[in-house]
Amino acid sequence: MEQLGRNKEKIKSCLFYLGLSLELLIVLVDKSALSGLPEGQLFRLTFVLFALKVCLTRYSLKEWLWMAGFVALGGMVYLCTGENVILRIVVFVAAMKGIELKRVLKYVFWVTLAGSLLIVVLSFAGFLGTVSISQEFRTDVFETRYCFGMGHPNALHCMFLMLVLLFMYTYWERLNLAAAIGLFAANLILYYFTDSKTGGGMTAMAIIMAFILQKGVKLQKALWVYVLGMLLFAGCIGISVWAAQYTEQTWADPLLLKIYILFSGRMSNLYWGTEAHAGALVTWKLFSDPGHLAYYFDMGWVRMFYWYGIVPGIIFAIVHILLIRECYRKADYMGLMMIASLAMYTIVEAHIISDYIARNYILFLLGAYWSDMFRAGSEKEEYLWKGYRLFQKSN
Repeated sequence: MEQLGRNKEKIKSCLFYLGLSLELLIVLVDKSALSGLPEGQLFRLTFVLFALKVCLTRYSLKEWLWMAGFVALGGMVYLCTGENVILRIVVFVAAMKGIELKRVLKYVFWVTLAGSLLIVVLSFAGFLGTVSISQEFRTDVFETRYCFGMGHPNALHCMFLMLVLLFMYTYWERLNLAAAIGLFAANLILYYFTDSKTGGGMTAMAIIMAFILQKGVKLQKALWVYVLGMLLFAGCIGISVWAAQYTEQTWADPLLLKIYILFSGRMSNLYWGTEAHAGALVTWKLFSDPGHLAYYFDMGWVRMFYWYGIVPGIIFAIVHILLIRECYRKADYMGLMMIASLAMYTIVEAHIISDYIARNYILFLLGAYWSDMFRAGSEKEEYLWKGYRLFQKSN
């Protein structure tokens, strides 16, 4: 029986890591110049692998009920939009039960690092993608920036930011002053090639936040750090909603003009170059529709509400707030740093609001903490096909 239990754990782990490996492969191929990958079929395969992991895992009655509730939300979004990503996210998050968070993120870090370096090497060798792009990145300014095989300079710096976040989370104990200075220097060097203000600025801010939280023992335990994290996330959502009200008639507002410049002109993307002002506040619905998925633009939180709907967006925001509380309760200060960094970055960029689960590291934190977040844990656990026993035991 003991051997059977060990084999079952190995099978569950293999199912999860196989699904995760495929999700990471999809992300890396998307960042490269490769095309023709059957993403839809691979997404279905990873969904099945994570679902099998869920079926082989025991959950409490409350955990099953919470899963059912979020599956219902994902089903509603699917019926309205034809988009299944929320269903995939729910199954992925549930499948992380029993999986060690730091071990998973270390795996994500090394696979992402190896894949990114391969893309860079292949671009320099002339086999895949271009090393640089020459075009008008700003109005009437023709210049050359470097993407090292990742399609766009902003995409290159974005991947660097993601790797820095992963490194600081998984190896936070090594984040001394020398390591922080080294990461800062690498960020400045890359900024010289990409000229990505958002990526460079956010990476620098994340390094500073991580170093302060890692060294400030008194700061870690301060309640205001937790409150500040809540307010910061709420502010990111609020700024995005406010920015979505932008219209061509508001140029006279000096404050809005400053915000427009800070966002590198991204607010205008909600109005110019799209039909019916796609993405603007007036186009949001309680639950979205298939036509909204045809439009891609930056400003990730705006995209979340526009693509999936106001109701799913609000629920996702509430879940983030609960996650911040749980990270503080568990003294996961690098988790707070990661959430804060991605929240600010997603105001301007939409890297984590996409079909790609392995891009959004907040989902891994949710996978580790969701049961405690909802106070759903219990000693009484059962498999899906024996769930009726939980009702009998609860009565």
